[in-house]
Amino acid sequence: MSFLQTTEVILKEKIIGVIRSNNLSAAKSQLSCLYAAGLKVIEVSANNHEYAQIIDWAHSQFTDLTIGVATIMCEAQLQKASESAAQFFVSPVSDERMLQRAKDLGKLFIPGACSPSEVSNIINYHPEFPIIKLFPVASAVAFEGLVKVFYKSNFLLSSFPVEQTELLIQKGAKLFAVGSHFTEDLLQTAERVKRMRELLSASSGQVSASLGTTERF
Repeated sequence: MSFLQTTEVILKEKIIGVIRSNNLSAAKSQLSCLYAAGLKVIEVSANNHEYAQIIDWAHSQFTDLTIGVATIMCEAQLQKASESAAQFFVSPVSDERMLQRAKDLGKLFIPGACSPSEVSNIINYHPEFPIIKLFPVASAVAFEGLVKVFYKSNFLLSSFPVEQTELLIQKGAKLFAVGSHFTEDLLQTAERVKRMRELLSASSGQVSASLGTTERF
């Protein structure tokens, strides 16, 4: 899958499942659950040293799955991840050496940012990265401030307050990364995905679907 194709899939699917378990069996179980719940884009944390094996297994099991490596923290980790069968790469940071290395991959790289300065640096000096991961998202108010300034950007929200999901969507949020808390209760995963899709497809927040009051994805 090309850089452009992967980008288009993520922009279309809107929700990325995140597998953070360090246990191989548990990671496979979570991945299977997320796929069964309808998520066709999933990232596996580089904290699981067997992520390359998980990705190979996932490709053999789910042929229409788009899968990447997350939690990439440095250039060396990015180089190692690029040797796997991953189709995209995600980082919570925007280390300059890593950004320079990512240019040469030929695959989608999603750098992370937290402050306006970090977002501005990516937009102004690295426009080759079409999606920026916001990590963490403290509140809908903070997100709204960024969107008003950087309204042309595609932001992927991570570690966001679940109780503000509907409000975030009303403020313009279109892409979400949902992690370990989202999959802790595997029986509820499908219902949670369904509810989030309802929110994303609703215009002006007309569909109200409570996702809890204190939990985070």
